[in-house]
Amino acid sequence: MKHTLRHRILILFALLLLTLPLSAQATTFGYSRVYHQPAITFIVLGASSQVEMRVTMELSDGTQFRTIPEKEHRLWENYFRIYRQGVQGKSSWFGNQKDFTGAIMHIADGEKSYDIPLPYEEFHTDSTPEYIFVHMKDGSLSLGMPVVRRWAFFFMHLAIYLLVESFIFWRMGFKGKHHWCFFLIYTAVSKGLVCIFIRKWLNVDTRFYILFAALTLFLMMADVAVFLFALDEDRNKVGKFSGLANALAGFAIYEAMTHLPM
Repeated sequence: MKHTLRHRILILFALLLLTLPLSAQATTFGYSRVYHQPAITFIVLGASSQVEMRVTMELSDGTQFRTIPEKEHRLWENYFRIYRQGVQGKSSWFGNQKDFTGAIMHIADGEKSYDIPLPYEEFHTDSTPEYIFVHMKDGSLSLGMPVVRRWAFFFMHLAIYLLVESFIFWRMGFKGKHHWCFFLIYTAVSKGLVCIFIRKWLNVDTRFYILFAALTLFLMMADVAVFLFALDEDRNKVGKFSGLANALAGFAIYEAMTHLPM
């Protein structure tokens, strides 16, 4: 009877975890609702950290003006972001295609410089964030975030969760094939759902740490509830493991999201 009840509780909890991405989108956990994402994110490949960019835009009456995108350098990549609220000289916005009609990007890095018209005809008609890869080798552009890159983001985070939490699980003396099998399967599934949810968090806002801290606290409580039912271990030991493992893994992923190429 006790064994059956335990399994039912685990199934119900697993269903609850499956709703996490949906419930998050309906609240302030929905990252796009925490702040206004950039209208365009330029990802510059093959350039030094000294690369500079400006964008010439047009108003509806044909008047031209320049805006300087916000710059960020991460290891081997450079990012330039145009936030609508940061563009001086334009007060009305109607959707990406119309807003960036006739826009030209000026980019320079050392002896290389290009004036490249933005492919505004291929932009979204609404205000969906655009991602443009800029290849400094030949001045070419490619529009859109590759699926492979998004899933690489997912697998990197899942690997961090598994490696960090497995190390803590081992160091705290959890033993037995049954314990390890359950731990690995549960962690891969539950943290995999979280990684699916956060894999599109490609533009990190300064308030992001509050959101991620709340998510980490939720995961701590979830792990405690599941492991207390599934593993025959002391509750203090389980509580310490869940708190330490999620805190360290969450910190490692936060650092990866804010410092490694996105």
